[in-house]
Amino acid sequence: MSRVRTGGRADAIAHLGKAQEFLDAARAALNANWHNAAAGSAVTAGINAKDALSLDRLLGLKDRAQYDRRSVTATEARAAVRRATTMVEAAKRALSQ
Repeated sequence: MSRVRTGGRADAIAHLGKAQEFLDAARAALNANWHNAAAGSAVTAGINAKDALSLDRLLGLKDRAQYDRRSVTATEARAAVRRATTMVEAAKRALSQ
């Protein structure tokens, strides 16, 4: 059984492009006073931006950390923990507002 690999810079860049597109659509909808469309597009932009950050640094290590016979290096593990810490702390700050 083969699995589709997810993660890495190419996927992150694709999600960033989608995030920008949906943000542009949200701004255009807001300018047209289409509030539901603006909010919906803003949500999708945020989700794609979050996915871009996750895919670039964390999900790129997922297969090797969890499935591959090769191990993640100590340097990669420290970087992954730092990135996850930054993301969790940002989520906490956003949800406490």
